[in-house]
Amino acid sequence: MATYPASLPHVSLRPVQAADYQLVQSLWQDPAVRACLGGPATEARVRCAFAAMLQPAPGTLYRVISLADAAGASQALGLISIDDYQAAGQKELSYQLLPAWWGRGIAAAAALAMVALARDGLGLTELYAETQSRNTRSVRMLERLGMAEIDRLERYGQLQSVFRLALDRAE
Repeated sequence: MATYPASLPHVSLRPVQAADYQLVQSLWQDPAVRACLGGPATEARVRCAFAAMLQPAPGTLYRVISLADAAGASQALGLISIDDYQAAGQKELSYQLLPAWWGRGIAAAAALAMVALARDGLGLTELYAETQSRNTRSVRMLERLGMAEIDRLERYGQLQSVFRLALDRAE
């Protein structure tokens, strides 16, 4: 069960659109964002990933995280997804946020909304997440989301923490 306060920011999640290429490029090529995600991606890798985001496979969700300002204008801040994980049938929650927005509860609010989509929209009964163990902010957020660390392993040359969340059906 998530242990976040009710004061989390109100974020919106919407499908990725063609106009979001610059956001995706910024996220995938930013050294700070990609520090725990294998480093900045090449332009070719960004184009390939973006094409998949525009036409996701069944059971996969890619969403832009946005926040409305005081005037009601929406600003895109990051990405969140549910995609295939390591083993067949497993799905992984993943997120990237522009560094200027780190530490404000935005990723947590988006993750809570995405967990509801995973459960209610996709009918998933469990969700996984993997992060570098040294990424303490992400580890804490996943724990507060209610995810339990189930494994530590080396992948991509780094120690990774693997988390799992059982998704209870909403009554």
